[in-house]
Amino acid sequence: MSIMFHKQHTFGIKDYWNMFRKRGLRLPINYFLNAHLFDILHHTDTHTWLPKEDFTVTPPNFAHGVLYMVSWTREIQRSFQRVRQLVPDFATRTFIDIGCGKGKVVLVWQQLLQQIGLHQHVIGIDYYQPFIDIAQQNHRIVFGTTGQFLYADATTLDYTQFGHAFIVYLYNPFDDTILTKVLDALAPFPTIIIYNNPVHHDVLLTHQYHVIDEHMGFHPNCQTRIYERIPHHIE
Repeated sequence: MSIMFHKQHTFGIKDYWNMFRKRGLRLPINYFLNAHLFDILHHTDTHTWLPKEDFTVTPPNFAHGVLYMVSWTREIQRSFQRVRQLVPDFATRTFIDIGCGKGKVVLVWQQLLQQIGLHQHVIGIDYYQPFIDIAQQNHRIVFGTTGQFLYADATTLDYTQFGHAFIVYLYNPFDDTILTKVLDALAPFPTIIIYNNPVHHDVLLTHQYHVIDEHMGFHPNCQTRIYERIPHHIE
């Protein structure tokens, strides 16, 4: 049984009304189709946001993290298709969702892999243990196993244990300070980064990443840049 360490929020008509007032009809429709509907269909818990003040466990680097919000389904799907088209060694790279939260990206990514009969090592990492608990529950509901979700600090993790080339997913999980440290840790490896809501775009450019694809939709949740960096020693 998973133990929850934060307040439980519900998402309802009031939230949709607030979206409509701020952004018009387009946002609540997209939120329902790309966030809420996934949980309705799969009986999972991913879409409900969690502000930082409701975290009751304070992990390392907590001041540099952001609130929890879920990636939109179609943005994950679009990113999967584009990376598969653009990266010749797609299947042999390890996929890592850094700041995985409740596991939505891992779930959708694995569903897409199953649909095409492809196997890939898929991992979720988060610095907040209650999210790892929920992600494991969600994975069990969808796939029957707890998956590979790790409670870890992404700045100090030994990435060599996961392989030698990566596809990394980031849904703006932290500020530029932590992003810099994570990119430094990933520097030895050929890395593709899918950056949803790419707030700190300039940080990736300064680390010699270049953009190979982008989608800039009407809302930050549907804005994604895909970057590539090849270490100098293997160019």
